[in-house]
Amino acid sequence: MVKPTVLIIDDHADDERGKLLRLNATLNLVFRHPEDVTVEDLRDADLVVVDYRLEDNWSERDDLQSISLKPMNGLALISVLRSHENSIHATPTSFILRSAHLSDLSSVFKADCRLQVIAGQNGLEWVVDKMTEAEAQLLQIEKFADATNALPASWPKDSRLNLNTLIEKWLEIPELYWRELARKDIEDCHPPVHELFDRKDGLRLLRWLAHRVLPYPCFLWTDARLATRLKVSLKSLRESLDSNLCSLLKTAEYQGALHGYDGQRRWWRSGVESILWEKTEGRSFDTEYTISELNKSLIKKLVVSSLRQSILVVNREFTIQDEAIEVDLAIRIQPDDWPVYAEQAWASIVDANEDSRLAGAVVSSDRYKLSIDAESENE
Repeated sequence: MVKPTVLIIDDHADDERGKLLRLNATLNLVFRHPEDVTVEDLRDADLVVVDYRLEDNWSERDDLQSISLKPMNGLALISVLRSHENSIHATPTSFILRSAHLSDLSSVFKADCRLQVIAGQNGLEWVVDKMTEAEAQLLQIEKFADATNALPASWPKDSRLNLNTLIEKWLEIPELYWRELARKDIEDCHPPVHELFDRKDGLRLLRWLAHRVLPYPCFLWTDARLATRLKVSLKSLRESLDSNLCSLLKTAEYQGALHGYDGQRRWWRSGVESILWEKTEGRSFDTEYTISELNKSLIKKLVVSSLRQSILVVNREFTIQDEAIEVDLAIRIQPDDWPVYAEQAWASIVDANEDSRLAGAVVSSDRYKLSIDAESENE
């Protein structure tokens, strides 16, 4: 298989070459200063990664008089490059912005640095935080390059069935008895099937997956979401998965586009539910029985959670936390970006009472739980 080609544009290209090349074995990395990018570089690239702050070492730009010829940051440069890319070839090229200053890119709330929100607001496939470890940055770059390269060569115009088949192949739904359930789960999350007409339109599909599915509890579950389903501690689940539970659930592990891009495993919801149903002979929602049956074959045993009814919540940056809390300590919220097809969003009551943004997102029927509302009613 041909290695995907990634064009990395940075005003300190030599420094970036030294940082990333020693870590890479799966990508063809090409490093360019902004003024050295050629049409051939753009034509060959599956993915273009551009630094946000282009403030140093670009004398040719800075000496120009016309501001129309002076992209002042990476976001502006991407707009220029994308317009050229659209006229060069018919294959899709993804664009990622790298920045150590994500708050500069969050146009509404400076504190909101969720990568999917920033990418969506700025018309990008993704945003990489330059402050994270180089290995984590390269992992995201690799996964987006692979996902772009794997997009279908063409999209059928005459059959939604054929279109859905291509999407399912890209997502790599296993050919198993729960496949139809997985198909329905995907359809319920509204993939952009009405917008795909040629290969370049596949970037809409990539954005749907990266911006609207993977960051939220939909048809793919993280380890933390799986732990709340099983009502076990996250620590014991991960220990069990690292021993031999993973072999039992292996067929339900997601291996499609962007799998593991953020360092997390994900599981097909329909696959997990089907495996549990089969393992317990239809008693998969009987927690005590389910854990007992699973533990019979596990080296590292699952430990039932100490929480009576656990729920995952978002923090004050609206990012879902791994550690669950008791549902009685949580409150329902509806963030602006939260997809309608995702599971209900929750926050801790304490955080909602102390953070005005979270309080503003609380659903109307739960506002009585807020102390600020209770105080106003008593006045």
